[in-house]
Amino acid sequence: MAYIMTNHVTNWGDWSDFEYCPRGFFVSGMQLKAEGQYVITVKEGPWGYWRRHVRCPGVAVVVSFRHRAEAPLGPRKDDTATNDVEIKCSDGKVFTGNGETYGDWQLRQSCPSGSAICGLSVQIEGSQGRKDDTALNNIKVACCTYTGPK
Repeated sequence: MAYIMTNHVTNWGDWSDFEYCPRGFFVSGMQLKAEGQYVITVKEGPWGYWRRHVRCPGVAVVVSFRHRAEAPLGPRKDDTATNDVEIKCSDGKVFTGNGETYGDWQLRQSCPSGSAICGLSVQIEGSQGRKDDTALNNIKVACCTYTGPK
């Protein structure tokens, strides 16, 4: 198993425990919040609303991702941290999470050849009371050996 993660544009909040797909299953889609069969929810912040669900077509699975993150803005500004996530499927198709447009797309993080995403952990900043809140900051994923079809 290999681990890859976002480059840290921001670094607020605590890391969740890793959540893994059941053995033999892999991440095949995402929603910036989700529930249902074979869905793993790691941790979520209290802000925002559900965006559309995106899924790799057919039996394709997620092999890489990148995030859109906004760097710290400074005092008396509303920091946002990670605003969107993009996944790339084993068949080459790419989908975004339909998030916000603040910040810049960061470098794509890819599982080693012959593996796919099978688990993840997220860094979330919870409520800061009257101080600035950001929610999702960073993502770390586990890559497991994948020998299935593209």
